[in-house]
Amino acid sequence: MPLICENIELMSRRLSESQESNRPLCLTDAFPALTGDIIMEYSFGFCYKSLEDQKFASFHEAFNAIGAAGHIGAQFPGFFWLMNQIPDSITEKLQPALASLLRMKRDQWDLVAKTIREHDAGTQSGRRTIFSEIMQSNLPPEDKTQQRLADEAQTVVGAGVETTSFALCVGSFHIAGTPRIYERLHTELVAACPDWTALPDLHELEKLPYLKACILESLRLSYGLSARNPRTHDRPIQYKEWTIPAETVIAMTIVDVHHDEKIFPDSHAFVPERWLNDPKTADGTPLEHYLMAFGRGPRACLGINMAWTELYLAVGTIFRRFRFELFETDISDVTLEHDNFIPNVKLDSKGVRVLVCSVVDC
Repeated sequence: MPLICENIELMSRRLSESQESNRPLCLTDAFPALTGDIIMEYSFGFCYKSLEDQKFASFHEAFNAIGAAGHIGAQFPGFFWLMNQIPDSITEKLQPALASLLRMKRDQWDLVAKTIREHDAGTQSGRRTIFSEIMQSNLPPEDKTQQRLADEAQTVVGAGVETTSFALCVGSFHIAGTPRIYERLHTELVAACPDWTALPDLHELEKLPYLKACILESLRLSYGLSARNPRTHDRPIQYKEWTIPAETVIAMTIVDVHHDEKIFPDSHAFVPERWLNDPKTADGTPLEHYLMAFGRGPRACLGINMAWTELYLAVGTIFRRFRFELFETDISDVTLEHDNFIPNVKLDSKGVRVLVCSVVDC
């Protein structure tokens, strides 16, 4: 929690700097820097301080680039193995966007090796990380190899950066671009947090219905994942009058659920009000049952609690303290255009850019 608060305060300072200079700020760059610094520091005990970088250098472009290759890897399983055989120096020349990801891979490889050495020696330097926790767990030895831990590390970062940052981008675009929504949200935040200089309390933010509604709608229109999620079961499954044989591959797309007009009328519109007053579908099912951004069941997002904390504190703090004016930005900058496992917008998008002004000045 203190780690998240520190980074959100730093994000606020960067927003204030943009306001003072009257220069546009790209939220599509800023939010991945925020979520990236948080997940890196929390999981591995270090980060690249992307929020302090003038251009918010982060993994955003790298994940977009590698995601675009995901469809090739899905059809040709040896593709990524082959890519890993290429020296990093050559890969960086072929695809400069991957430089930050390759740097992280090298740093994590070294950190894993250090953690394994310390575990074997019965020592530990620095604070605990996910690597040290895994090494101290009851997992079998094959799940504690250097390669396995390094692979898991990249998954943790990928899951912790892009999904939450895109939800923040989507929500910020619609809130900033719809005065009615901004005014209602800001009024609720002012009543709950009278002192705008103090970071809002998480427990107080969790009580605010319109803030939660804005976050839920941001998650609905950012999807989490855009790819289908295949599952199999070792026993037959009875679904209504159909029996699905064992080992049948079953897949669904979150995007299709979130745009089902029977569940979410006017599904492409950002309507926080649809989440107010404990809404239910026509058959009485709670509407939140159909929010699939974090997945469901045993394969649901492991970082859901951290994501919710980031969303509450980021949205609550930013829209308590600031007002945005969209700058040369339109709906296409937050609209799903490409399925690269994670949702991507149009290729020539310059991101969600805003002019920042403090609420005191507006």
